[in-house]
Amino acid sequence: MDIQTVKVGILQTNCYILSINDQVIIVDPGAKADRILNAIGQRKVIAILLTHAHFDHIGALNDLMTHFTCPIYLHEDDEPLLINPELNYSFPKRFVVDAKTIHYPNALQIGEFNFEVIETPGHTEGSVCLIIENIMLSGDTLFMQSVGRTDLKTGNPSKMKQSLRKLKALDQNYDIYPGHDDPTTLNQEKAQNIYLK
Repeated sequence: MDIQTVKVGILQTNCYILSINDQVIIVDPGAKADRILNAIGQRKVIAILLTHAHFDHIGALNDLMTHFTCPIYLHEDDEPLLINPELNYSFPKRFVVDAKTIHYPNALQIGEFNFEVIETPGHTEGSVCLIIENIMLSGDTLFMQSVGRTDLKTGNPSKMKQSLRKLKALDQNYDIYPGHDDPTTLNQEKAQNIYLK
């Protein structure tokens, strides 16, 4: 599997393009649909996965939906954020996504892609981390030496602590691709991230 990072939007969100052969999955298309489309080229998009539904992770969805008819996966607890600008923080544009989403199962197989879905509420109620092979797509749950903020609507500090304990308990050393900033590894975060102590 190949993973490509496209930084998009005012918060420089990491949109990830996962590819196996000519099949592509987009993770967190936060803005700049044209840039995402250019990175995909002629390959076939078979799904869009969302780690959560803040504006900077969903902002290109409406434009991409005019190009693709693939399924969009989102945790059910974040569905209200898609249609409520006060919850997804899309000011002043007031961004609303009119799309039917599919709720994540615990294990998700799409084409040749096989994901483990870990529920990690805290940054939002419906935040998830996605594991594929040796890679964890951590959204805004876990960053290099930091974690996602919990003071926004549907955020919850105590649930974030529980989610981080869940990640800390994982035995494998995953390569972590977060929603913002640079990649890291789970072992590095266990050793250096004060929030995982």
